[in-house]
Order: sequence, then structure tokens, then C-alpha cells
Amino acid sequence: MKDECERRSGARPVSKNLLAPEFPRLGPVDVVIAKPRMLVELKWSYERPGKTFESVWDAIKLVLLGARHGYDALYVVTGASRDDWTASESADLFSPGEVDMLEIWARALTPARGPNYGTTIGEDLLIGGKGNQPQRGHSRLAIRRIAELPVADDFELRVIRVATAGPIVDWPQLTAPGPLRTKPQCAPGTVTDVQLPPRVTQAWIERTAPGLAGSGLRPIPGGTPRTRLERRRA
Repeated sequence: MKDECERRSGARPVSKNLLAPEFPRLGPVDVVIAKPRMLVELKWSYERPGKTFESVWDAIKLVLLGARHGYDALYVVTGASRDDWTASESADLFSPGEVDMLEIWARALTPARGPNYGTTIGEDLLIGGKGNQPQRGHSRLAIRRIAELPVADDFELRVIRVATAGPIVDWPQLTAPGPLRTKPQCAPGTVTDVQLPPRVTQAWIERTAPGLAGSGLRPIPGGTPRTRLERRRA
């Protein structure tokens, strides 16, 4: 994204931390462009079932930062498989019109999934944010659909522009169920049950391996644990 912005404008955008007291301890905005004044948050949901709902956090974040720091071009760019878009709990965030952000925040996740296993969108984001959550936020957002682009096999990239459509209200404060919710008790999975993502990373292995039956794990002497998943992918 930064390469393309630089190619078109001649100036390379940056990632930058911007502060909003309504939403403390926010991470950096993925793409910050000075001219025009633009903020872009990026998300790539490659695991299944998908996590497109994490873009809810991005939308809440962007409108708060935009209002406070004078950015009025606010974009969320999210990629996921078409199947995941169909099953997404937050697909209406990417449809034109207005959305009730408090209602979306409270929606149930079906099924709850790793690495956080929150029961609702808000709870999962709270766990993933290590206890961080909005203190205040806009109750409604206006969504303008910019593009839906086919990419990478059966994946689709969706681009929306977000703006405020409701007042800033006190945000319902959730209590995290623990430092990190563990996978619900169920029969242990096996390596053969796991659907590999397009790209296997060390972080994905570390998130997935604890939920597998013990027979699926093989330690490497003098190294970190390695699973048969990694061998199979290789």
C-alpha cells in the first residue's frame, strides 16, 4: 500500500502513532498520508473461520483520531476469502449506509475462534488488545463503499470510507475473562483437522499448536517447538 501511494504521489506515507484520550494505548495507524490528509487501516484475514470483525476496532479508532488530528479521509481496507465475507459477523460495516457501532460491538461470534476466543466482537477485541478498549466512541458511523476487488485466488479486498454519523458516547466497559482466553474445552484436534492458511508463519504455528493433540507436536532439540504442520507445509 505504501509503495503504491508513493508511486502515485511521489511521497511515501508512514505508519504513525496518534493519540486519542477516548481510546488509550492505540497502536500506530498503518498508513498516514499528509497530502491529502488521510488515514488508512489495513487488515488481511487469511485464517478460517475469518476475523474480518477486527476491522470494527479500526473503524472506531479512525473516526476518533480523524476528528482529533484533522484527518477527514478515513479508510478501512480489509481482505478475506469470499466465503469468509459471506459468513462475516460484521459484513454490514462494509456496506453503504449507517451502522450502529454499539450493536456491532456486542454481537456474538459464531463460532468463537482463536487466538482470543471471545464470545462477542467486543470481548474478542478486548482480549486481543490486552485489556485495552474504547472509553468513549461514536455511536454510529456513515459508511461509503469505495471498492470491492478480487485478489489472490478467491480472496476479495474491500475498501470503505468511514465518517461520524452519531454523537460520542460513553462506551460499555467489558471485563476481560483473563490475560488470554484459552480454547473452549472440546476434543483435541489433530494435524489432519487443520486447514492451512495461504502462508504459514511462526505466529500462526504458535497460536494453532496448543489446540492440537499431543501427538501432533515434535520438539526440535535446542530449538522452539515445531509441529508436523510446518513439515507438511514445507
